[in-house]
Amino acid sequence: MARNNISQRATVLLEVNGKQAEQNLKQMQAEAVRLKEALDKANDPKTAKRLRNEYERLTRQIERNSTAMYGVKKALQNLDSATPRELTKAIR
Repeated sequence: MARNNISQRATVLLEVNGKQAEQNLKQMQAEAVRLKEALDKANDPKTAKRLRNEYERLTRQIERNSTAMYGVKKALQNLDSATPRELTKAIR
């Protein structure tokens, strides 16, 4: 019985533009500040509810983006010791 010596090699092209992600996060944070100020000034209950919903949606998005950026940064720092599952999770 002949043994097959299978060698596998995977190449992953990962492009991380930290400046673009950071700029996007700063824009979202500035928008959140603007929404909070508008919410504080809102007199109409309908307008206040719409602004509150938009503000909460935006703050959740900021939190998700911050968490994702941290995960990618952590994975890149530990690239040599990260498991394939950890790398896949970081890419998502």
